[in-house]
Amino acid sequence: MAKRIIYQALNHDIDEIRLVTILPLTPGIAESTRIECILQKFRIDDSQYTLAYKKHLQSKDAPGAWTDPQASSDNLSKQSESDDWVRINSPNDDLTVNLPEFRYKWGDFMALSYTWGDPNDCTQILVNGHPLIVTKNVEAGLKQLRNKRYIQQGWKIWIDAICINQRDLKERASQVKRMCEIYTKAWTPLVWLGEQKADTDRALDLIEILASDYSSSDGVVRLTNALHKNPEFFGKGSWRALYEIIIRPYWRRLWILQEISRGRITTPVLCGPRTLSWYKFSCAFGVLVQSDEAINTYIVKELQAASIPFDIEVWASIDTVRAIPAFRDVELSSKHPNMYPLLLTISELIEVPVTRELIAAFILFHVEIWSSLAVVSDIQTLQDSQQARNRSNPYGMLQLSRTVFALDPRDKVYALLGLMDDSLVARIEPDYTAPLLDVYRSFALATVKETGSLDIIRHTAGPTPDSTMPTWVPDLRVAPHSAALTLGETSFNASGLSRASIQTFPDLGLLSCKGFIVDRFDGLGCLWAKRWNPDSVIQTQGDANPYGSFEAVREAIWISLVACHSLPNEKLDDADYSSLLAVPALAKARLPSGSVLKEIIRSNVFDFCLRALEGDADFRVAGRAIKEYFWARSRLEEGINPVDLRAGLMQRDRVNVRRRMATTERGYVGMVVETVEREDVIAVLQGCSMPMVLRRAKIPPEEDQDGDRWQVVGECYLHEIMDGEAMDWGLETQDIMLC
Repeated sequence: MAKRIIYQALNHDIDEIRLVTILPLTPGIAESTRIECILQKFRIDDSQYTLAYKKHLQSKDAPGAWTDPQASSDNLSKQSESDDWVRINSPNDDLTVNLPEFRYKWGDFMALSYTWGDPNDCTQILVNGHPLIVTKNVEAGLKQLRNKRYIQQGWKIWIDAICINQRDLKERASQVKRMCEIYTKAWTPLVWLGEQKADTDRALDLIEILASDYSSSDGVVRLTNALHKNPEFFGKGSWRALYEIIIRPYWRRLWILQEISRGRITTPVLCGPRTLSWYKFSCAFGVLVQSDEAINTYIVKELQAASIPFDIEVWASIDTVRAIPAFRDVELSSKHPNMYPLLLTISELIEVPVTRELIAAFILFHVEIWSSLAVVSDIQTLQDSQQARNRSNPYGMLQLSRTVFALDPRDKVYALLGLMDDSLVARIEPDYTAPLLDVYRSFALATVKETGSLDIIRHTAGPTPDSTMPTWVPDLRVAPHSAALTLGETSFNASGLSRASIQTFPDLGLLSCKGFIVDRFDGLGCLWAKRWNPDSVIQTQGDANPYGSFEAVREAIWISLVACHSLPNEKLDDADYSSLLAVPALAKARLPSGSVLKEIIRSNVFDFCLRALEGDADFRVAGRAIKEYFWARSRLEEGINPVDLRAGLMQRDRVNVRRRMATTERGYVGMVVETVEREDVIAVLQGCSMPMVLRRAKIPPEEDQDGDRWQVVGECYLHEIMDGEAMDWGLETQDIMLC
């Protein structure tokens, strides 16, 4: 019987970890030769720094080959990146790379970020002369690293599958708490996407092109135009190859949130023998996030041509889709806003009727793609925040946590602790034996108490029949009906300078807060989920107008369509998206073939905007039908900025996902979640940056409780009560009991 590897106990008092040294191949030995490693203990505290590195940390003018591993991304442009040591696009490039000097007396290390792979597909490597079973994906990553010059020159690797004694549950728990520290102290995270496949080079080439040529402000428009003129602009099969990269399971690992956010934009990403920087992936995926045509048209067509998509027998089986936890909760929306309206187009393309099976297949397809794209985009935001030493934003991390997979749902909280402020983390004690409700509720309360803000309730999923969570507690296992209008700390300030004042009743699942009811709903616009059918409109009855002039109402309408925000998720400020109200006229206008506006009109986001405006054409705001506020065709001669129109269409599309237009009894107009009912109320709660929609709840007869209880339905945007205006209305503050 083979002798097992012996793990020597770690001394946590002196900041010890284990690190792997990958032994090089003997010249002339085949690449397939079994991996051999040395596993040793090393201290990573400051006392182990070399004298040269200590001087470097103390003075910018000190000698040394280092840049700050946490350097601001503002200082790392595309051009400067080319000089960084991680630019290794082929084995030959290794010979020209300038490696930084070791920071520690014993050397230096990187931390591998990867997926374990299939636990049933394993092999053996040698560690300290003893066999150790690892997954094939781990072995493949080690074999690629073995060929890298930086490994051959002595760089060590931290990899949890080897460096943590997986049989020692106590050690595993203690090391998990240190993972953020380890990835921070590593010179860089090192991403292993997996082995090279037939079209991997083609996909990575496309990623480099998208990042370098189309990540500028007008890049999406230029990309759309190029593809409309020539669908095979990047070569036949390129989109299919990119799809294979996008759906790799790495992108949906929960733990990559803290692993990669502690790195730099030059973090190396290995896929087979090739290496690209994280920056390339971030830029390229960012382009795709903003280009619905690339995903919904060109990837779909290429996959269909290769007989890959919408295989109803495999992809669309109900059992398979039900295995995806998101299916029940996101229904037809999944991660992508434009899903259901595209089904008719897709059904014509593949000659399959719109059935439940097709819907299921479409959901599965888009869950994989958009989950990956969103994770990379949001991690880049997190990474920028970490590098700039900005205060951590727990709300943006909640959205990230919902996007990725965790085997234990408690990790939806615990895996994020390394990214949060120490003062917030101090309020949370990881406990894997605690009921899930207690974990999520404790996190929500800790966030309120630490921040003085009630914004945590903006990220709840609203009332659901089968939920065991109070509606004020975010259930991180499920996606809310609509993603929060702002994922970061909102620039709105509906409750002025007030701070949250709360009292909890844990046994009853109640949270008491201060605030007041400011308005009630009058009318509700057409439903996104009904493909903007005019029959879904609940017509406005009143004609109140708090805005004054006709033009002021028109402005309130178009600003509401984008929730007073521009891309990327910033306050509108000087951006002018008023041309959204020109969409119906543009759809009928004769424009020169090949013009930028003509190409925009052919886009999905234009089509969706047109359908939504037509669905709400007779919906009344301030006594007039919305169609009366549309631009006349004669006004088109004033000119339309294509860049502003495209950005406005994209932002309107994002805001409209599972939202509808609404009017209130006071005459305000805005956007609300689709689950709103006419009898719901609008409240401004102390410490909450946005107005909240509340629904009166039924009190169980066995509970003798005075006063109303309210369920949290969701946040809402109401034009001109977003910046504390309602605080001056003289309304009486009351205790509002959330359940």
